[in-house]
Order: sequence, then C-alpha cells, then structure tokens
Amino acid sequence: MDWDTIVSTLLGSLLSGTVIVVFVRLAALHWETNVQARITSAVEDEFKKIVETRDADRALLNDVLGPVCGNLARTKQAFNRWRDHNPTLEVKVIAESNGVIRQTILTKYHLIPAHLQGHAMDLVGHYDKWFEVFDTERNSGKPEASQAKFIFAGTHGVPFPHEAEEAFRDELKVVTTRLRPAAIDGQHA
Repeated sequence: MDWDTIVSTLLGSLLSGTVIVVFVRLAALHWETNVQARITSAVEDEFKKIVETRDADRALLNDVLGPVCGNLARTKQAFNRWRDHNPTLEVKVIAESNGVIRQTILTKYHLIPAHLQGHAMDLVGHYDKWFEVFDTERNSGKPEASQAKFIFAGTHGVPFPHEAEEAFRDELKVVTTRLRPAAIDGQHA
C-alpha cells in the first residue's frame, strides 16, 4: 500500500467519523431541546395551576369565608351576652350579621366549593326562616311587651345548622393554612 492510499483511507474514515459524530450530536441536541421544551411546558402548566388555586383561595377567603365566619363569630358573641329582650342587639348585631351571612352566600355562591354548598344552603334556609319570623313578630302590631323576647327560627322548625357553621370554620382554617403555611409554623413569610 502506498502512502497516498493510506492517507486517503485515513482521511475518508476521519471524515466519515466526523459526519457520524455531527449527526449523532445534532440528534442528541434535538432530543435535549425537545425534552427541555416539555419540561418547561410542564413546569409552566403546574405554576399556572398553583397561581389559579391561590387566586381562587384568596377570593374564597376574602369574599366568602372571612365575612361568613366573622359574622358567625359576631352573632355567637351576641347570643352569649343576650339575656333579655334587647332591640339594639337584635337589630344591629343579630339581624345585621344574619343578613350579611345570607347575602354573602347568595351573591358569592359561585366561589363556594362543592363540599360546602349544602352547608351554605342550610345557613341560608335558617336565615330565611329567621327573617320571616323576625318580620312577622316585630311587625305584628302587638305591643312590645307581648311580643317574643327572642327570635329563633329553631322553634319554627329550622334550627341553627351548627354542622354548617363548623364546616365553614374548618374550611377557613384549611384555606388560611394553604395561603400562609409559614405563618402557621410561627415563621414569617
């Protein structure tokens, strides 16, 4: 074999090997780019879900759970100090808070998770009856002394739904924990 043949064969082999290496590298680069695009898309989708969940939790907390649970606590506090007929307490605290809870549930029902919707309607049903009894009794034309000292829907077949109250308070804790997990552990976010 002469040197020209050897050099020609070596150069041909080297050139063929280079072409193969370039082809393999281009294929690997294409595969890496494809994998990177899929990972980026998956991360973006997951981030979008997290943002949507946090936004829904914030709306639920601010527009439903905060007003409902705050007013439930307000009426519970009022009932604990309500010893005798007290028109101011009845109208300015009980009726006002009952109305806020009822109105909040009805106007923000679309934000309420499915597992709370039955409880929400239990509260609305109770408050509907409470306002019916309240209006009938307080606008009866009877002298104040002969009217009922207290207005209760429970004595008219619609007792207060304590299970619904508990479900709303439990949901408040769950949503608050999801939104502020570091604050629950005593840390500042």
